[in-house]
Amino acid sequence: MKKEDLLCDTVDPAKLDYENPIFEGLEEDPNNPWFLEEQIQFYKRNGVPIAYFAFKGQKSRHYYAIFEGKSEGQAKGYNRMRNAEVKKKERADAAIKEHETESYDVMVENGYDAPKEGDNPEEIVCYKVVMDALAKEYKELTDEKKRICDAIKDSKTQRVAAEELGMPRRTYRDKKDETLDGLAKKMKDYR
Repeated sequence: MKKEDLLCDTVDPAKLDYENPIFEGLEEDPNNPWFLEEQIQFYKRNGVPIAYFAFKGQKSRHYYAIFEGKSEGQAKGYNRMRNAEVKKKERADAAIKEHETESYDVMVENGYDAPKEGDNPEEIVCYKVVMDALAKEYKELTDEKKRICDAIKDSKTQRVAAEELGMPRRTYRDKKDETLDGLAKKMKDYR
């Protein structure tokens, strides 16, 4: 499937009445050509405009869902971080393609240097800000909601978590959903 075949009307971001646009890149999966289409249709059903273009410095064009940011600083920071992620992925993909072989040892011998995660200062700062905000919100939760969060963190099944907390599974599920929804609302400025 070609991008031109997608059932999507794109918008010109300059024509949107957004003061602080945030561009969320949509993922493509070469093994599933409908993956991108499904994402586009999800955002379109929810009234989120979609644009198809390339940011400055990007080698290829991509689809983006466009949201209104709370502030200019938030929008600029998020867009810089996403642009850096895309450039990093493009560099890593180019290096892999350049040194493509069946053996990692051969790649290293040919000069391939695996990209290191977490060495971008902007990403590190953004991650720390989000994690500090999440830790602050966690501290303000009730003991029960903290135990629910801990069960989720420990990847416990609903059955096991409900038994440990001494409640029916349906009650646990409802309280878990309520807890996560509450955290999501409090953390919405950090998307």
